[in-house]
Amino acid sequence: MAVARGLGYEHVVTIGFSLGAAVTLRQAAIGDNRPDAAVAVSSPARWYSRETAPMRRVHWLLEQPHGRLVARMIGVRLDGAWAVVPASPVEVVAGIDVPLLIVGFAGDPYFTPSHARALVAAAGGRAQLWEEPGDGHGESGAHPALARRIARWAVATASGPVRPAEEARRERGTSDRAPEEQDGTLKAREPAGAKRRPSDAAPGDGPGEARSTVEGLNPGAVPGRRFGGRMRRLVIALLVLVGLFVAVDYGAAALAESAVSRQMREQIGLVDDPSVRINGFPFLVQAISGEYSSVDVDATRIRVGELQELTVRAQLREVDAPLPMLLGSGPKSLTVREVEGTVRIPASDVERLVPGIEKLRIENVDDYAVEQAVDDGADKSLRTIDPENAVRLVGTATLLGEESEVAVIAMLQLVDGQAQIVPVDVRLGGNDADPLPAAVQQTLQQRFTLRIDPGSLPLAATPTKLRAAAGAIEISGYADELTLGDSAVSATG
Repeated sequence: MAVARGLGYEHVVTIGFSLGAAVTLRQAAIGDNRPDAAVAVSSPARWYSRETAPMRRVHWLLEQPHGRLVARMIGVRLDGAWAVVPASPVEVVAGIDVPLLIVGFAGDPYFTPSHARALVAAAGGRAQLWEEPGDGHGESGAHPALARRIARWAVATASGPVRPAEEARRERGTSDRAPEEQDGTLKAREPAGAKRRPSDAAPGDGPGEARSTVEGLNPGAVPGRRFGGRMRRLVIALLVLVGLFVAVDYGAAALAESAVSRQMREQIGLVDDPSVRINGFPFLVQAISGEYSSVDVDATRIRVGELQELTVRAQLREVDAPLPMLLGSGPKSLTVREVEGTVRIPASDVERLVPGIEKLRIENVDDYAVEQAVDDGADKSLRTIDPENAVRLVGTATLLGEESEVAVIAMLQLVDGQAQIVPVDVRLGGNDADPLPAAVQQTLQQRFTLRIDPGSLPLAATPTKLRAAAGAIEISGYADELTLGDSAVSATG
């Protein structure tokens, strides 16, 4: 930013794509030199997102030793793990005080639309959301028409035309190009005192017109070099073999995951194939035995009634499925010792069920929050609730012509596989505001009293737990000893 200002740009708008978008948001929020506006395309809202298959593969490269080996072999440079995890974009975006544009794609294969929506919600009304159709990601999804729209938004928002750098340089009468570039060409610099060999003269310097070299860069033979060369070739050969094995293992796993995905689509009753990950490495060792330690199945943006963005997850443990059966064209049957099924209800779906409430957030409740509410005037019976079975809902409502924040502490009850929300404390103006009059509190309690039916858990799992987690409400449960096949689920135990 300082360089751009120094070059004469009067207005500067920063734009980032994917992880670069996260950098753009952090710089605009906590950087020393802030832009006039910022644009984030396909930005993650939080770190360590594993909700899509591509991101799980990225984390496999980052976190697994063999993943890092594969990355090194294909030329991908990976740094070490963070010593201190920096604040995520969703944690700092509220500090951006310049115009902000968040662009996401409905079918982004890396970061689902929930990331863009979470960033806009956390920005507190200062961000604009463009949710574009298609399955693009980052710059690959920014087709020319979208790029022009973003450019028009940037120019209009920055309140004035951007001053070209060349114009600024002409006014100063200087050039930013290095002396070697003044004639329009780029010439390589050689170390001071270096001598060219006659036979290695540069093109155009005389007979031979050979490649330019510097004396001393090609020393004579060193004792032991022959042995060192053989060792290097051996190491390279081993790395190639390991790389080929990993590539074959990865490809076989992808084929098996695709077959399981089609099977799970029928078993769970989905419109599209879910994301499937067969855990454990190497895959081929598991495939030979036909026994897999765990398989993760994820499906997003599931619609059930008024709910439109449910996430369904099933973790299958100790799966018996011979590889020829998985990859063959005939009927498929999987035996599973245990299934853990989960349905996540996001804040956006809960908001649709609460009339007059916008920008709803779902937060966890702890003992400190309960004590603080009682100290601020809530009924002392609030101390009897179990924070594990409670939730805080925070949103905005327009009452008597004014927009106010509504904070609700509610009990979570699992009734016939459905989530029941029962408010026990309601107040306006934030969690530390004074309690409301009884009549007003009763009206708002009725508004927030909900019974949410997200449908059955995947693979006939029995619901056993209801909780608030990671900005959503989760219903989870288990099933044991199942056989999956012919679009049916049956108990074998």
